[in-house]
Amino acid sequence: AVVSTQSTGKLVEGEKEVRVKSLYAVSCLVRGNNDALEKFNELEGYNVIVRALQSDITKLQTKALFMVSSICASYPKQSELYCTMGITEQLFVVLGSGDVSGPSTLHALSLLLSISHDCPDAVFPKDARDVLLELRTRLDTVAQAEEVNICETLLQRWPDPRRDSVER
Repeated sequence: AVVSTQSTGKLVEGEKEVRVKSLYAVSCLVRGNNDALEKFNELEGYNVIVRALQSDITKLQTKALFMVSSICASYPKQSELYCTMGITEQLFVVLGSGDVSGPSTLHALSLLLSISHDCPDAVFPKDARDVLLELRTRLDTVAQAEEVNICETLLQRWPDPRRDSVER
């Protein structure tokens, strides 16, 4: 049974799984269903997604990343919505920490690639290139070829500022 702890605001064991399953259900409803996605946006469901990305529950983060990545791939205009909410900064937080061999890394990189393509005015952290270089190094140690390829593509979008200043 799930017990709510409104007085402390902390999750009781079991509520975590409910959050994960609930997000999965919503994800299934909105992916590929424009009417459901419009209703989701009308109810500001995207705020729930951003909070899920900030959660310390890895499974919840993974589901949220997959959901947003799928939505943005199917509906590129949605990328703009998530950009205005600062999702790029959150993606770099996810990429800069944790286990690189899990599915969150691939979903975060795919979403970042999609956003960098669909939102030319997106704001990225100043240390974006450094985070990607460090991530690529960590990925090389666990042989994640697809993730390394996406890292390389993203690194091409952020040239090394030191090299540019030397060439001028």
